[in-house]
Amino acid sequence: MLRFFLLAGCILIFSCIFQSAKPNESSVLNENEYGYFRYKTAFYDGNFRIHSKLFQGSDKCFSDFDCNPKDLLTESGHLSPTQVSFPIKLDVGSYYAISKIWYVEASFLNCKESNLKIYHGFKFKEPFDPFQPLDLYQNDFCEWIGANQIVCPKIEITKKGIFEIELKSGATRSNQYSVRHWMAPFFLTPIAILYCALLSESVDFIDVKVNRYE
Repeated sequence: MLRFFLLAGCILIFSCIFQSAKPNESSVLNENEYGYFRYKTAFYDGNFRIHSKLFQGSDKCFSDFDCNPKDLLTESGHLSPTQVSFPIKLDVGSYYAISKIWYVEASFLNCKESNLKIYHGFKFKEPFDPFQPLDLYQNDFCEWIGANQIVCPKIEITKKGIFEIELKSGATRSNQYSVRHWMAPFFLTPIAILYCALLSESVDFIDVKVNRYE
């Protein structure tokens, strides 16, 4: 009889262990509740460096230099002619974001560098309002708010969907030239001058388009 109870006890213990190790159906379902926020380039030359701060709640976001919501997520990546997309996997939902983008192109006699800032779903009020600093953006297209600043729709992530920001060449909005690359180390200066000539600096020619794929 004692052996029977010991055997039954062992069976009960092992069954509990295996049941606890079995994946929870709801957690497996939640793992599939995601989509993608993706950057894509249509440039055949040059490289992009991207840094995005994403968040769902707008609390504690007062300015570019003071934006630290409790659910803040930061992602960095790059785009090039051989790597044309940078996807970020996100849970289903709505997101605000601030994205900083740097562009560098080193083509013969056509060297460029530029930068761009994208506000997703909002812009900061002017003049500054410490109580309600964000001006929420409701349109479904992007609008320029400065030579190198643009506001775009809020990032909406659907199940297995893709919210895409496409970076492509547009009309030049502003431009200036620089010779600071001539200050390279002595042995590189002749190469920099002959290859690049003048450097097009702060060239604002990047256009932005929003694409959605379900």
